[in-house]
Amino acid sequence: MIRKKELEILLTKVELHPKPKVFMEQYSTPPDIAATLLYMATYTFNDIIGKTVCDLGCGCGRLAIGAAYLGAKKVVGVDLDPLAVLTAKRCAEELGLKVEWVVGDIDLL
Repeated sequence: MIRKKELEILLTKVELHPKPKVFMEQYSTPPDIAATLLYMATYTFNDIIGKTVCDLGCGCGRLAIGAAYLGAKKVVGVDLDPLAVLTAKRCAEELGLKVEWVVGDIDLL
């Protein structure tokens, strides 16, 4: 079982969007809130470990990366902004985590 503080520390390593666009509502979820949400999804609701997780509107990937770290079987992050997805991909690779990243409009899925 991963400690929540350990997860929060990992999530601080996920980069913020280098050029967020207000009209796209690109606001980052703070690491402590993301850790709490992921921790509850994992250990209270059993929704992460061994499951497929899709983060729609993933931005720079904080939640998707956290899900991969917590043991999701497969993680897919989808966002409309190519720069956000590129940032997420780079962070996941630097952390040694496998996540599939897709640039796309979730309204078309």
